[in-house]
Amino acid sequence: MYIARRKFAYRGRTYEPGDRLEASRDDALLMQRQRKIGLPQAAVRKPPETAMKPPAEPLSELTVAKLRERLKKQGKPTGGKKAELIERLRG
Repeated sequence: MYIARRKFAYRGRTYEPGDRLEASRDDALLMQRQRKIGLPQAAVRKPPETAMKPPAEPLSELTVAKLRERLKKQGKPTGGKKAELIERLRG
């Protein structure tokens, strides 16, 4: 998948910055079209893989110390049993 960085038209459709383009066999045609109309190749780029976050751990699998650490970052009270801490994080 690609994300448009500049406005351009392709196959009768106008793409705005931020629009998502599906990768397909027409990618080569898209790149040729960009060169033909004078857009730099950086105008369409793949999103960085590092931007994807790993799946979050379920709260019930975290230790009480880690739950308290998360609550402290959010400025919430850190006392109580594990179930109470989880409820505070969810709510």
